[in-house]
Amino acid sequence: MKYLKITPDWILNNMTYSMSAFENIITVYCEDNDSKWVELLLSQFDIKYCEEEFEEEFINEANQTRFSFSYSYSFSIEAVRYIAPSFFVTASDLACKK
Repeated sequence: MKYLKITPDWILNNMTYSMSAFENIITVYCEDNDSKWVELLLSQFDIKYCEEEFEEEFINEANQTRFSFSYSYSFSIEAVRYIAPSFFVTASDLACKK
C-alpha cells in the first residue's frame, strides 16, 4: 500500500491562493473545496482562528484565470512556526513588509 505524506506546510502553501498580514496575524484565502484542508489543519493542531465565508471573483490579467474565494482564515503567524516552517517564513516576511 502507498501512502501520501501531507504536511501542514504543503496544505498552507498549496491549498491557499492568497494571503495578507497585519502585525502578527495572517489571513489566508481559499476556495470552498480547499477550505476543508485548511480547517482540518488548524483544528487538528488546536490553532485558534477566525473564519469568514464570502464570494469574490476576479480575473488574473496574466492568464485570465478566474478564482472564486469563498473562505478566509485568520490566525497567529507564530502558531505555525514549528508545524509549517516554510509558510511561517513567507508569512513573517509579508507581515514585516506592512
